[in-house]
Amino acid sequence: MSIQGILTIILYSLQPWWWFIAILLLALVAAQLFHRRNQGPRSSAVGWVSLVIAGAAMLMAPAITHSKLSYLNIWPDWLGLILVGLGVFVYCFLVLSPIWRQPAD
Repeated sequence: MSIQGILTIILYSLQPWWWFIAILLLALVAAQLFHRRNQGPRSSAVGWVSLVIAGAAMLMAPAITHSKLSYLNIWPDWLGLILVGLGVFVYCFLVLSPIWRQPAD
């Protein structure tokens, strides 16, 4: 299979989700741009809140894909679920980190 064929399949599988990806990207850019002046200390709750949201996303991911947690039998399934949680954690941390900083004096 050629690279062009692989990219075509990936783009068609992402097509129903473009609006959601655009909203997430817009939220990330807005958080970084509008709160870039906040250079004070970061709240310690950012990591914990991001971890809780990532855990909730890991539990909801099988339901979103019309699957169940009991169907995760082999290590690639578990690895995919862990990577979903890691991605959500990093995204939440990047969005919440500038918002919860104290303004610089």
